[in-house]
Formats: sequence, C-alpha cells, structure tokens
Amino acid sequence: MVAIAARSPRFLDGPDWQFPWQGGYSDNDLALFVQTVRHARPLVIKPFIAACFAQTPPEDVIDAIYAETMKMSTAAACAIWYDMAFADLRAVLPEVAVPALLMYGAQSKIFPGPLDEWIAAQLPDATVTRFADSGHAPFSEEPERFNQVLAEFL
Repeated sequence: MVAIAARSPRFLDGPDWQFPWQGGYSDNDLALFVQTVRHARPLVIKPFIAACFAQTPPEDVIDAIYAETMKMSTAAACAIWYDMAFADLRAVLPEVAVPALLMYGAQSKIFPGPLDEWIAAQLPDATVTRFADSGHAPFSEEPERFNQVLAEFL
C-alpha cells in the first residue's frame, strides 16, 4: 500500500504537463526560488507556508512552521528541493503494483487543478479522497478526517 498526500510526480512546467507547481514553474522560477532560500530564506518560505493552506493562517502559526523548517540546513533544503523539482516520476506510476490512496486538498494553490484525478488514472489501483476545506495541507487543516481516511485505508 502507498498513501500519497498532496504530492505531484513532476514540479516543473513542460509542454506535456498541465499540473506544475503553483500552476506554472519554470527552470528560472526554480533557480530564483532556490537562490532566495539560500540568501533570504524567509522571503520565499513564509509565503510558501501561507500558500499551503486554504485560508492563510495567523502569523504566529506561519512563524512556528517556519521555525520547524529552520531545523534543516539551507544546503539540505536546497538539495531536497532540486531533487523534487527535477524529478519526473510520471512514467513509473503505471508500474505501482499496490493499492494507492491519494489525499488532496480541493483548494490547493500549490498543485491547482485535478492532479489527484490525473494520478489516479495512471495508477492501476487508486482511491482518491478530496478534502473540501483544505489546501496543500489536509493533514493540518482537517486532521481528524485525514487520520480517519488513512486509518481506514491501512
């Protein structure tokens, strides 16, 4: 079994890809984001955190989440981001041989559009659960339902 929450097989734009990160994410956008993380991390990470929610959380919540992100070194954060951004896992989805649960927030600004439906169509055995009151973080915005759906799947 595999459970996927608010994830995409590809971040970057492409002529054959309709669900890039935040609706449009080029190589230049990636370079600008990572350079800003390196030199002025809060300028991009705090807006990213806010964008993860259907409704922008209070500043103290954003600050608390940001403090958690600071536990990872900037070099590691940039390396992980590059790895995710340059990955293109679309071709391997049909090879997933176990049941998959896809959990996505219906109000996601991070991966807007019916990405969950696209992924489900690529997987041999997928179940989609949408969280109507959530953005990119249904585990935070609707934790009880998220945990219930995950527990039932497992």
